[in-house]
Amino acid sequence: MAGQVGRPRKSSGEPKSPYTKRSSTQPQYLNGFTGRSTEQIFRVSPDPKILIGKIEDDYRLISKDKTKKMSAITLKYLRDHRIIKAEQYVLYSQISERPEERTMAIEKNVIEWVNSKLIGLYENS
Repeated sequence: MAGQVGRPRKSSGEPKSPYTKRSSTQPQYLNGFTGRSTEQIFRVSPDPKILIGKIEDDYRLISKDKTKKMSAITLKYLRDHRIIKAEQYVLYSQISERPEERTMAIEKNVIEWVNSKLIGLYENS
């Protein structure tokens, strides 16, 4: 065995490496043109005309009372455009609609912070 270089070969009874066989859990990519643009495939927001009206309604609601919550569509818009972070999106969406049920200071702070982001975005646009 003095002349061998590298690693020894496996005997026939040893299991094969899991890295050599292609697993079915690997992502399968689209091959070729599917007939739809990338924007259509990954569209996350509804029709912009509907979205603008909903954001205006939420802005009016929040500007009157800072403890109110905005709709899920507006919240998703803020998340999709990276105005708020993912952690804030999750916390905001899980907080109760009723202000009297918000007992923790974190809940109140998240509501105020995200609402101020919407107000700032709307007023500066």
